[in-house]
Amino acid sequence: MKKWIVAGVASVLTIASIGAHAGGLNVDVNIGIPGFGYGGSVYHPPVHVIERPVVVVSPPRVHHHRPAYVEYRPHYHSKKWRKEQKRAHKRWRKQQERYWDD
Repeated sequence: MKKWIVAGVASVLTIASIGAHAGGLNVDVNIGIPGFGYGGSVYHPPVHVIERPVVVVSPPRVHHHRPAYVEYRPHYHSKKWRKEQKRAHKRWRKQQERYWDD
């Protein structure tokens, strides 16, 4: 008879433990300050930390003054000189035509 009672109690405990695991029942052992009777939780605001601003020192500007590019052209690149040459060529051409007719 004892065996039947022990077997029945063991089966009931097994079924109960399966239900406890399925339900997410947790058994914890806490060591430390108890949550009740000690004065409750004391709120401490977070510590306000002020960081130093990051100092970025840029190097001073350096101005390199390069000489301006000056294009040196011969005198015969000017518009005035070209016009004079064109007129001179026309005069020369007319003069050649006169001698050609002779």
